[in-house]
Amino acid sequence: MNTALSVWLMVACLVVGIFGGALAFPVEKIVEVEVPVNVTQIVEVPAECDEVTALDLREIAFEDFWAYLDDEDEFVCDGVTYDEDEVSLSKIYDKFSIDYNDEKYTVEFSARLKFKESDFRTCRDTFDVSVHYKPDKEPEITIE
Repeated sequence: MNTALSVWLMVACLVVGIFGGALAFPVEKIVEVEVPVNVTQIVEVPAECDEVTALDLREIAFEDFWAYLDDEDEFVCDGVTYDEDEVSLSKIYDKFSIDYNDEKYTVEFSARLKFKESDFRTCRDTFDVSVHYKPDKEPEITIE
């Protein structure tokens, strides 16, 4: 019986030693220290910024296209010639593109025009329009 008791005492001492060592000498110690941090950010801010959205550019291009049409005297649709007072806008399609390259940009869109000769005869045609803008120059308009 002495051997059984001594085995139990050794096991108890091992268990107490393991837990006692773990509590007395922890592996990880958490210390919270406040460290002052100085952050310097260099930010460039433009003096003035003219921001134009894509929809604004499309509207400007359409206005230039419409002014170009006002300067034209005659329009042809299906082989019939129409005067400028017989032309009206039927639709501007939602799909458009803007290409920007070195202060030059091009706005491309499609517009459907309606040509009306009388109350009974009308003609509609869709045009692909490209409006090219260069600094300090009038816009160049290409209609296909």
